[in-house]
Amino acid sequence: MTARLDSRPVPRLAGHADLIAHAHARSATHGLRRQDAPDLDRLPRSELELRREQHRTLLRQATPVMTELCRQLAGTRCMAVLSGPDGLLLHADGDARFLRRSEQVALQPGADWSEGRKGTNAIGTALATGTPLVVGGPEHFLDANRFLVCACAPIEDADGTLLGALDVSGDASSSGLHPLTPVQTAVLQMEHCLFLARHADAVCLAVDDRPQRLGTPAEGLLAFTPDGRGLAMNRAARRLFGLHPRALPPAFADLFDAGCEPEAALPHATESRTIRGRDGCDWLVRRYPAPAPVVRPPAVEPVAGRALSALQSGDPVINAAIGKLKRVLGKQVAVVLSGETGTGKELFARAIHDDTPGRDGPFVAVNCAAIPEALIEAELFGYEEGAFTGARRKGGIGKLLQADRGTLFLDEIGDMPTSLQARLLRVLQERAVTPLGSTRTLPTDFMLVCATHRDLRAMVDDGSFRADLYYRLNGLTIRLPALRERVDLAALIGRMLGAGTTTPPPRLSDAAAALLLGHDWPGNLRELATVLHTARCLADDGLIDVEHLPDELTTRPRLPPAATAVRLCEHQDRLVADTLERLGGNISAAARALGISRNRLYRQLARAR
Repeated sequence: MTARLDSRPVPRLAGHADLIAHAHARSATHGLRRQDAPDLDRLPRSELELRREQHRTLLRQATPVMTELCRQLAGTRCMAVLSGPDGLLLHADGDARFLRRSEQVALQPGADWSEGRKGTNAIGTALATGTPLVVGGPEHFLDANRFLVCACAPIEDADGTLLGALDVSGDASSSGLHPLTPVQTAVLQMEHCLFLARHADAVCLAVDDRPQRLGTPAEGLLAFTPDGRGLAMNRAARRLFGLHPRALPPAFADLFDAGCEPEAALPHATESRTIRGRDGCDWLVRRYPAPAPVVRPPAVEPVAGRALSALQSGDPVINAAIGKLKRVLGKQVAVVLSGETGTGKELFARAIHDDTPGRDGPFVAVNCAAIPEALIEAELFGYEEGAFTGARRKGGIGKLLQADRGTLFLDEIGDMPTSLQARLLRVLQERAVTPLGSTRTLPTDFMLVCATHRDLRAMVDDGSFRADLYYRLNGLTIRLPALRERVDLAALIGRMLGAGTTTPPPRLSDAAAALLLGHDWPGNLRELATVLHTARCLADDGLIDVEHLPDELTTRPRLPPAATAVRLCEHQDRLVADTLERLGGNISAAARALGISRNRLYRQLARAR
């Protein structure tokens, strides 16, 4: 069932009214007033990235859970937000329409949503009280936030340390099911993954008195040294054994009457057995597999000029695009990357930057679709103090100046308001910027990379995109193929499974591999990365099978019987070979004769080899 936000009165936790009243009192002591304008301050990108790096473990475990939560909430016009323990927003995902509206109150990464800055709100109040809660409409202290309804739950480490909070926010006028339960479930899953990640070198056991709970995020978790000394236990395990939340983790022998150390009691990973507890109860216990030892190669410095080459994995269209890009690097040629959402446009833009002579300069990314039209001019060009209501003291440096001597990446350039297109064109021609409210013209020099999923040529024809700007941007246009059009899917899957981990990559069962290779991947690389990351987390024994893949893949229609499929493939291979021989190996002519695209012909040839 899809979780939805609810504008109707919702069941509240005990004492909810008192909790909100106390939060409002705290807000007043912070010097806030209900009619205050929304605080739109956000950390600069460089500072935000530093803070994200400090919370890298939390982000790594939380991001795939948030992606799945947003899939469940699809169509509800809401967003999921992850904050650190101080209320700083670290990551956001969800409905693009609501993401844009949320910018009116800076519900975005880099903004501070603690009670001290935003008054009573789900994130700040959940962090201040340690309590999951829903804050809707007038329960917000600031009038500016009353269009929101938000459900939030704090995220804690096994020892009770506050790590952050997960929030789902939507429009208070929307309707549907109450969202606090899926938020709490998602937090439970995050805490489960964090426990196993932080104790990967320990003997980790799952324990419960109900078989149906074992193997779920609700199970109890225990971590021991090999000789049985207690290291950690999660909240579920503490409840099961009746221990105080702050009590030190007991030793294995203090909990179980096994007559041996934990490794001897459960010598095999994923093995489950019933063990008598010291309390006289029988406990179902399962051991999580320990990561295999990895021999790490000596650290080497990344080689400049190799970033684009690293994106090659065998697809001829990608290889040709990279070849063109390499020939224009450092030559002041504007680049436009086109393609469907999720095809890797920003990944290519960063690789272009890393391979240019200006690689030591800043890489500044601007999503033209994500910035409200009222703010995009100030965001791009900067502004002087007092240039508009709500402007920061001392003004603000725009993205065009921040990118000086580096690379400016304008994502979704097709969504830039036409009123700003003329100003951008002037900057590109004169290499100088005039901030809002200023008479000064400041020089700036950067490499420009743009990206879009729209047809800019068609937009020029219908008048929604300036022709003069189009011709200025259109130095080299690179179309990135959708994942379903690429012939290197198997290589990409292998590369992604081994990325970002020091442990050996998991293996794929034949059935799982067939489903991955047969899926059409409408979400492209972004969807593939999410599916593989989730599957890798679920595959405790190092083998990804069908059960670890999402329903969208496993419910597809079955393929024809193997023998029929083989005979059909053999016939196709012969037809392609005969056509190529007849046309002297000319790929374009052969594709036209066969009535298929060149990309499909390349895939056919790659499969035949």
